[in-house]
Amino acid sequence: MSLAFFGPRGSFEVRWIVYALLRDNVQHHLEGGTSSEKFADIHQIGEALLKDRVRVNAARLRSQVEQARAVLLPLPASDIALSGRTRAVLTAAWPPKSEATSLIGKAVLTIPMLHDGIRTMADAFGTLVENLLEITQGAGPDDAVEVVDQ
Repeated sequence: MSLAFFGPRGSFEVRWIVYALLRDNVQHHLEGGTSSEKFADIHQIGEALLKDRVRVNAARLRSQVEQARAVLLPLPASDIALSGRTRAVLTAAWPPKSEATSLIGKAVLTIPMLHDGIRTMADAFGTLVENLLEITQGAGPDDAVEVVDQ
């Protein structure tokens, strides 16, 4: 599964788990474990996995991603968190028992793309963050990012 992003300044595609890691860590580290309106556009992107496509405001998304970049990317990989939703997908145990987040620590789960070479959150989802900032650069109040489930 992957997500394709189409913004005012370009497009790119990313594996769904990379997006899920960003969303889950925003929820864990910036929202106290529960999704909030403050990062609504980041959370809404995940709806593309259910609805095939969604549109979010490009300027708001950029602001949310900038906040996430400043806090999350320097954090060590040992601080990576997963939501119950992401765990449920990874373990094929749908529906999730909870949407709460928790640090993965030494979890038995095998997360595709998390390996010994990952030192910081930037190594895990920094490219996604930078791509989102690139396609929303200079976005006006009416610009949108369309996200399509591939």
